[in-house]
Amino acid sequence: MANSLDQLKLAGQRLLVIISDHAGSIPLFLFFRLITRYALPRAQAVDFLLALDTHPPLTEEALLRLVGLMPAELEAVWRLAQMEQTTC
Repeated sequence: MANSLDQLKLAGQRLLVIISDHAGSIPLFLFFRLITRYALPRAQAVDFLLALDTHPPLTEEALLRLVGLMPAELEAVWRLAQMEQTTC
């Protein structure tokens, strides 16, 4: 995945990553960390859109668990990335 991200021309670009609130078999915490580690330093902005389908919005605590962040990491990551939740 890192090799694929390195090939993207992200300089000056905004990256939108759409993720599911019930990601199934994907290790979303790992995916989130890889995307933020490789894309945040390169892209102008990285936005995550959490697709809720028909589920209610997640609390901040549930959102942190979903993407594998500790509360202490929240400020550092969200200064550089944004997370929105949407339903169908």
